[in-house]
Amino acid sequence: MKKMSSLLALLMIVLMLSIAPVHAAEADGEVAPLVGASLTVVTPDGGEFISGNYDITFARDNFAFDVKTEFARLSDTGAASCEDVLDWETTNSNIRTTGTTSNWVTTTATTPDGADYCVRVSNVVGDIEDFSNDVFTIDNTPPEINSVSAVTVQEGNDVITVLFDETNALVEGTVEDDLNWDIESPDDTNINFGNAVFAYDSGDNELTITLDESTDNEWLKN
Repeated sequence: MKKMSSLLALLMIVLMLSIAPVHAAEADGEVAPLVGASLTVVTPDGGEFISGNYDITFARDNFAFDVKTEFARLSDTGAASCEDVLDWETTNSNIRTTGTTSNWVTTTATTPDGADYCVRVSNVVGDIEDFSNDVFTIDNTPPEINSVSAVTVQEGNDVITVLFDETNALVEGTVEDDLNWDIESPDDTNINFGNAVFAYDSGDNELTITLDESTDNEWLKN
């Protein structure tokens, strides 16, 4: 009889384990991460100037859980540093199930220009996290152009030089993107930038555009 009771007790324990309640994290679609899993913000991690559609990047050593991306502006929260922020706002694409990037549209009403922004990455339940080491700047105000000059090179490539207001910090990749430029020749025809070389010098806030005269309509016309 004692042996029978022991066997029944063992069966009850096995049955209870098989119908154990689902944890809250699992109910939310998150697989419990491995012990010691980590997340690390890569960019923006402090000091950057960002604008438009920006990819928040982060490193992770475990891909078995969702990653949430959030942002905060210190002047809105009253926090002294990114580490002290308690109230975070979700970005427009705050859930990523795979990969190490999350695209953030910084041109909305919730992200006005400012120099005191932070981002935070975390798992859904928030027990694995990292945030920017320092603040960064969102600047969606178009830069001011001080001057535009051009040099016509006989039997060579014409050169256009654009000098920006030195008070405006510019994103090199944005300035050097030919799709962001529309320049006319003196005869009011648009210049073709098909093979042009764009080179931005942040020290002088100067953009040099070297045209390729081997390409149709890629030169200055009087």
